[in-house]
Amino acid sequence: MDRDGADAVEQAQEVLVTRLDQLVTLVEQGGLRNLDDAGLIRFLQRFERLRDRLLLAESEFVLHAQPGSLSTG
Repeated sequence: MDRDGADAVEQAQEVLVTRLDQLVTLVEQGGLRNLDDAGLIRFLQRFERLRDRLLLAESEFVLHAQPGSLSTG
């Protein structure tokens, strides 16, 4: 991957981390209480899909970080 591609990956990760932090803050502040039953179910279903996708992404990350594939210097 070229430097532009690496920059894009790093930027995408930063956006994900920032948005997840925002979501956690909203939930901690009681944001889920504003949802009706159907809205809460939609939220939980979408969150579960996100968790599944994160696990798939993690599998890819692990493949790229196998012993011997990372420089230690």
